[in-house]
Amino acid sequence: MSKKIPAWLVLTVICVVAAALLAATNLATKDVIAANAQREAMETLGKLLPDAAAFETLEDSGISVGKDGSGSVIGYAAAAVTQGFGGEVETTVAARVDGTINGISVGGSNFAETAGLGARAKEPEFQAQFAGKRAPVALTKDGGRIEALSGATITSRAVVKGVNEAMEQIAAVAGFSMEGDAAGAGGKYSASAKGFAGPVRVFLTVDGNRTITEIRIGDSQFAETEGLGARAKEEAFLNQFIGKTIPVSAEEIDGITGATFTTNAVIEAIGTIAEMAQ
Repeated sequence: MSKKIPAWLVLTVICVVAAALLAATNLATKDVIAANAQREAMETLGKLLPDAAAFETLEDSGISVGKDGSGSVIGYAAAAVTQGFGGEVETTVAARVDGTINGISVGGSNFAETAGLGARAKEPEFQAQFAGKRAPVALTKDGGRIEALSGATITSRAVVKGVNEAMEQIAAVAGFSMEGDAAGAGGKYSASAKGFAGPVRVFLTVDGNRTITEIRIGDSQFAETEGLGARAKEEAFLNQFIGKTIPVSAEEIDGITGATFTTNAVIEAIGTIAEMAQ
C-alpha cells in the first residue's frame, strides 16, 4: 500500500527549488547588469567629455578623470543624487580643468519626475544651459542664470543642487575655486560663507559707489535653522544692508539673536564680494 507524501514536505521541496532557481538567475544576471551599468556610465562620460581618450576613476572619491591621448588631464566628472519632485534625481557633471562646466546629464535608475514637466530635465535644451558656466549655479528666480523648467521648479532646483554638489567634489580634487558664474555682471555679485548648517550664499547688487541697492540671501543649499538662522532671509534683517557701503562690519547691523554663525557668514560673504568688486 502506497504512502502519501506529507503536504509540508512537498511545500518545502518547492520552496527550496524555487529559491535555488532564483539564486541561480540572480547569479547569472548580476554580472550582465553590472556590465550594462558600466557601459552606460562610460557612454555618459564620453558624451560629457568627448575630447577624452580614456577615463580613470579615483577610488577614494569616485571621481572620473578624463585624459587625452598623451595622458594629460583635460577634465573631471562626478555625480550627485538629490531629491526631486518624484524621487531621486542623479546628476552627472563634467568640468574642465579651469573649473567651467563642460556638460551635465540628468537621470539615474530611480528617476521618476513627472512626464512633460520635471522629466524634461533630461532634455538637451535644459541641460545645455549649464555648459560654460562656473559653479555654484542658481536658477534665475534665485539670482542665477539657469531658467527653470516651466511647472517643475522642484526638479529644476534638484538638478541645480546636484550640479553644485558634484562640482564641489570635483573642485576638491582639481583644486579650482567655486566662484559662481555671474559674479559682477551688471553690478550683481554673489558669494558664500559657511554658516551653522552649511553654505550661506549672499546675492548683492551694488552701484558705482559700492552701495548696496539690493540683497538676497540663500540658494538651493541654504539649510539654516528655522526660527533662527533662517531669519536671515527675512526683510527685517535684509533691509539693514540697503544703502550701506561694502564691506559691511558686524557693528553696522543688528545680528540675528541665537544665530551668530549665520550672521557672521553673511558678513563674511559680503566681505568677499567687496574684494570681488574692487
